[in-house]
Amino acid sequence: MNIRVVVAFALAFLPFVAAAQQHEQPQVTIEANRVTASHFHPGARVVLYAVSLVSDGYSSGSRAFNALLTDDDHDGAITYSSAKPVALRSIWVAVDLDTGEYAVGTPSGYGTTQPGRHAAFRKSNGGTVDVVAAPSLLAYVLYVRPGQGAWTTMAIDGGVGDFDQASDGIASLSLGRFKSVDGTSPAPASLLPGGALFIIDEAHMTTEAVTLTADMLNGAN
Repeated sequence: MNIRVVVAFALAFLPFVAAAQQHEQPQVTIEANRVTASHFHPGARVVLYAVSLVSDGYSSGSRAFNALLTDDDHDGAITYSSAKPVALRSIWVAVDLDTGEYAVGTPSGYGTTQPGRHAAFRKSNGGTVDVVAAPSLLAYVLYVRPGQGAWTTMAIDGGVGDFDQASDGIASLSLGRFKSVDGTSPAPASLLPGGALFIIDEAHMTTEAVTLTADMLNGAN
């Protein structure tokens, strides 16, 4: 009798275990020269995006990386292997291209925080919302529309990529300059509700993750 009770309890408990596993949050794990994004849905297409601070001993700077990887073995995870060790001062973003679920990670011993000021949205021609105004001297941006595509760009305040070319502490990034991660999709014409923006400020290595809503975009000017 006791054995039957234990077995019955175990069988009844299994659906709860499965449900808990299904609701695990995506995460990014970084080890030496490997980056793994896990807890996505089986077969997911995952956009991997990173900004790293690098130095060659004489000068220092930053660089961005992006890739579109597919969970071919349907285990809910993808792994990117680099020929070189992953930079300690780096921020990695993994986004499910179909659902918009995402995770942000950094190497052990390094971290990222939310910026003190948040990005705003602008209309370049008074019509569609197509400019991201990031409070940054050098901003890197990933824009994902679930089920449609992913695009990236960067801008230096008052310089390369800055839409208004004003040295005002705001890097203004026009959608017209965004490049698709898959190398084929044209730049989006406007920001839309449901899309996700990831804005990394190079100077402070902060990360702002924004899921766009109609209210946010309706307030653009």
